[in-house]
Amino acid sequence: MENKEILDKIQSATSFLEGYRGYGQMVDDAINAMSRLQELIGEPTSENLAEAKGIADSLSQQLSPYRNMVPSLASTLDEVMGWLKWKTGG
Repeated sequence: MENKEILDKIQSATSFLEGYRGYGQMVDDAINAMSRLQELIGEPTSENLAEAKGIADSLSQQLSPYRNMVPSLASTLDEVMGWLKWKTGG
């Protein structure tokens, strides 16, 4: 998967979350984290990808109890994490 494809998926997930802004700090934090992921992946240096991987791991842990309620977001996050593992070699 190319950078543009993963960036488009992140943008789509961020747009989805925007509809829930104001529901709580966790949603706002997730929107900010997704925006940061977009920035980091947009400039895919090894340092940026390492930071992005940490953010994605943290988001995944936070989303874990809610995965069944937001399957499209969970799926996108899984794809982002897989892409980051592929790009960083682990």
